[in-house]
Amino acid sequence: MVVAAAGNIRHDKLVAMVQKYFGSMSNAGSRKGVAARGPRHYRPKFETVEKPIAQAHICMGTIGYGVRNRFRYPLLVLNSVLGEGMSSRLFQNIREKYGFAYNVYSFVNMLTDTGNFGVYVGTDRNNVDKSVGLVHAELEKLKSKPLKNNELTRAKSQLKGTMMLSLESMPSRMMRLGSGELYLREYVPLDAVLNRIEAVHADHVLETANDLFRLEKFSTVVFKPADTSKLQTSNHV
Repeated sequence: MVVAAAGNIRHDKLVAMVQKYFGSMSNAGSRKGVAARGPRHYRPKFETVEKPIAQAHICMGTIGYGVRNRFRYPLLVLNSVLGEGMSSRLFQNIREKYGFAYNVYSFVNMLTDTGNFGVYVGTDRNNVDKSVGLVHAELEKLKSKPLKNNELTRAKSQLKGTMMLSLESMPSRMMRLGSGELYLREYVPLDAVLNRIEAVHADHVLETANDLFRLEKFSTVVFKPADTSKLQTSNHV
């Protein structure tokens, strides 16, 4: 367990409170010495589920990387290019150019020894296959061509700016302290993180895309609006 705090606090007072309320806890349940386990093996699949909803929801993804993986920072830059914000490739193509998506983005989660990567699309039931095809096309583009300097620079600037702005929130500062202790067992200064992001080159992003974007290892689930005629018949009966 990690106790983290941020804000107008006194360190010695916080330590005293932690000792008061948690000092008597035993370490008998500690996992020290237990071998780390990797993610469970899974079989990628495509599954469609019909629901009485108005629009379709698509989520596709695969196993990603842990926080200490060498692809960590290239993946953050890659994710920024692909699906973070209105300037991302997914947003500009699937939503702005074709008008298929109500909402579209990619996401990354990195844990101690594993993680995940995914893409979400909210669309009309008639555009599910087209949307999935466009997402796959964008992933393949990132595997085949290195980023141009202006796109790489913009992505890194956006990523660094988002991190810096997040520190204006006390809960975000607290979570950063706690997660750093849990995942890395150390405090990593913001300047060090920004420098590692800046050190990412187009070749690093290309290598990451080719390692991660193996479509045969992606799973996809689609929540699709049920056929209204069937629903009406069922309600009538």
